[in-house]
Amino acid sequence: MKSIFKKYSINRDYILILWLLLNSNGIFLREYIVIINLFFLVIVIVFLKNKIELDKYFIVLLSFYIVWCLSIFMKYQSIEIITYSGFFTRILCAYFTIKIIKENFFPLFVKIVYHLSLVSLPIFFIGLLFPNVMKSIYSILSPHQQYFSNGRPDGIALSIYSFQLSNLGRNFGFMWEPGAFAGILIVAMMVHLAINAGKPNKVFCILSIALFTTYSTT
Repeated sequence: MKSIFKKYSINRDYILILWLLLNSNGIFLREYIVIINLFFLVIVIVFLKNKIELDKYFIVLLSFYIVWCLSIFMKYQSIEIITYSGFFTRILCAYFTIKIIKENFFPLFVKIVYHLSLVSLPIFFIGLLFPNVMKSIYSILSPHQQYFSNGRPDGIALSIYSFQLSNLGRNFGFMWEPGAFAGILIVAMMVHLAINAGKPNKVFCILSIALFTTYSTT
């Protein structure tokens, strides 16, 4: 019975971090605000169910953020509610997720970035060697830009992979551009080395290859 609950906890934690990573790219389910809010509600329920208390420093930071938002409103007599509330929600999601998962957060973070890198590499090389495949995907999905756009004129976002026809020589991964994906990879590599006492292994090699593909290969 304990093993079942442990497996459930691991799967739950994996989904929470995966959601957090995909939601950080700003293009994941951006047209489905209801789903995003529902998932945020689920995180809050899990947080409360585990009877986790807010840290005092976090309460102070939130207070400063709220005061800052109020000062902007008082100065300009208007404020972008969706923008600032969305940022506020992302902060809470990240904090709640870390508090729920605790010490397992960073190992799982590396594992998920590793899995997403494994997904990105074959797709990247297909686009590099067979650009017509990506052009076909673009022609099919481009009429639905409101759902699949990554913010680039000739770009497409597929949640776990994003690409741009004029920039197929760089690996976007699951982010909106290669530089952002590289940033995530570097953090994952540093965390991985810290966990494994500086000893690189298969995971580190895959992350390194993925990092190399974020730079221009044309």
